[in-house]
Amino acid sequence: MQSETQNYDIQAQFMVELSNNFLKYYKKQNNKPTEFNMFHGIDPENDLSVNSQLESFYEEMIKYKMLSDSDKNVYKYSELPNFENDDELYCIQSNGEQLLLSKSLFSLLIELTNLQNENPKTQYDIICLS
Repeated sequence: MQSETQNYDIQAQFMVELSNNFLKYYKKQNNKPTEFNMFHGIDPENDLSVNSQLESFYEEMIKYKMLSDSDKNVYKYSELPNFENDDELYCIQSNGEQLLLSKSLFSLLIELTNLQNENPKTQYDIICLS
């Protein structure tokens, strides 16, 4: 049985991986260089300093929190449900094949992190479909 400390370590590692997956998506969407990191642009001397990548990550967490349970769902791409034209849609793909779909970027970040832990040698990406 895992100790409480081990459980916290696993949860912390999961959040690090999830935030790294978000940053990878953010860099791709915003044409940022490889060396760009989550804290790039923050002034350590200013307690109120922020940057767009951390603000975007926070916004996605808030959107996730405010969504209904059904809007947090992740679907197999092959079982594509009907979505409205104005819905935000995101997709996990591997080698150009669409695997999973959701209205919630954060839901897919969670799913992507789980997939990477289960299949560490497989390359996955999140793309925006809307």
